Parts: sequence; C-alpha cells; structure tokens
Amino acid sequence: MLLITANLSGQEDAINRIFSLDLGYTRIGLENNGWGLGTGFEHILRDHMALKYGFGHMTFKTNVDDLYCTTVNISIMSNYYFLNSDLRDLYFGMGMATDFLNYFGSGTVPDQTGDTIIYLDSLLGWKYYFHPALMLDLGTGYNWILSNAEYYPSFARYGKGGFFYSIALKIFFSGSGKS
Repeated sequence: MLLITANLSGQEDAINRIFSLDLGYTRIGLENNGWGLGTGFEHILRDHMALKYGFGHMTFKTNVDDLYCTTVNISIMSNYYFLNSDLRDLYFGMGMATDFLNYFGSGTVPDQTGDTIIYLDSLLGWKYYFHPALMLDLGTGYNWILSNAEYYPSFARYGKGGFFYSIALKIFFSGSGKS
C-alpha cells in the first residue's frame, strides 16, 4: 500500500490530523487491468489514541473473459501511539473493513452480482517525521477475512487474507495536519 497525504505548512507542531490519498487501490487496480483510488483521514481522539477512517473505489477485470468487478471499500481503525501523544512514531492498530463488490460485463456474470467481504485487521507501524512537510509510514500486519466473496470466480486474486505490509509517504496539506 502506498499513501500520499499533504500539509505544506512547514511547521513542526503536534500532528493531530492527517488526510491521505491511498495509492494501494491504484496498484491493485493496475495489477488487475483496472484502476482505483482510496482516501483516509486520521485524527487524535485523546493522547496516544487515534481513529482512522478509509474509503476506496476500484474497478478491474476478473479472470473470466469480459467480466469486470467494481468495489467500494469502507474501513475504520483505532490506533494507539506508544511513544508520542500525536500521530508519529510506533503505533498498533486494530480495525475492520468492508468491500462491496459488483460484477458486470458481457462475460459470464454470476446469478448474484453482488458480494460483501468483511476483514478484521491488525497493524504494527512506524510513522517517521523526517521533514516539516513529509512523513514516512511503514507497517506490517495481519488481515483476517471474516466473510468471503461467494460469487467472484477468482476471489484470491483481489481479496487476500494473511500477512501484509504497507509503505506510505505522507505530505501534509496546509491546515490539516498540524495543531
């Protein structure tokens, strides 16, 4: 997963809010002959605790001739920052995500054209603030699939459970990341 976020204010204050563009959806879409884009917003609830919300959309070609899939993803995570009271350094997160899938095209469309996938995620990450306008976010975690796609003929190509990693570059937008 590659994220890009932004706040070009250049101040070194506490980081309390981050809005990000999630290019991980773009990567998965391109790998499957499609496209995608996601967004995220994370904010401090109280010292060391944050909530992160995500929204994504992707459309890609399936393994079945002339069958396409479009997805909408909604997620929420709770992150605990061990070393700082703001959004930097070591953190642990737990959360859930849901993908709503819909199939279309002139190929063999399933009788039921909609699927729902539910994930439970855990994440251990490190946000390194190396410049007044930039942050590097490295993470690894585990993704449990609670509810699989029933109708997508080649589900493993898109939705995968198990270990994952993420690499994110975050650029702060003016007024959104600093207090």
